[in-house]
Amino acid sequence: MRRLLTLIFGTLATVVLPGCHSIELKDNIVSGPVYVPFRTAGDWEVYGVSGALDSRRFIRSQKVPQNYPYPDYCYTGFGGVLLTMTVYGDYEAYDLACPVEHSPSVLVAINRESNMAVCSKCGSVYDVFCLERGPGHPVSGVALERGYGLTTYRVLFNVDNCHALISR
Repeated sequence: MRRLLTLIFGTLATVVLPGCHSIELKDNIVSGPVYVPFRTAGDWEVYGVSGALDSRRFIRSQKVPQNYPYPDYCYTGFGGVLLTMTVYGDYEAYDLACPVEHSPSVLVAINRESNMAVCSKCGSVYDVFCLERGPGHPVSGVALERGYGLTTYRVLFNVDNCHALISR
């Protein structure tokens, strides 16, 4: 009986309670190289994210963030990289280019009132902190209508003697 109740309540919790899970989205961003290393713990402390709802942008062509030591082998994707920490303490990374606009110069920006990423051109809104739908998922706008989510990248720690690494 205990097993049956656990199975029923576990299934109900999965279906009824919102969580940070993903659904299949269309990728509309050109695949480009992504490699942003944090070679020391100090690099991460200065240039990484440190708490829930924290974010940082990396755009090599614009030298953002200022003073980040971009090595020659560093690449920031199609429009740049958005590094975040979700409300659950997970690190996520996305391409900054809006997948609806499909241009490396039309980037999403964090709206601090809603804690969502918003495209200033098409108005699409994306969940980058896992508040509603899941990492990189559209919340409203044309992106939701078309099923376009932000392109996601991996955030790895202690890889090849690096403290952290963002990659494809």
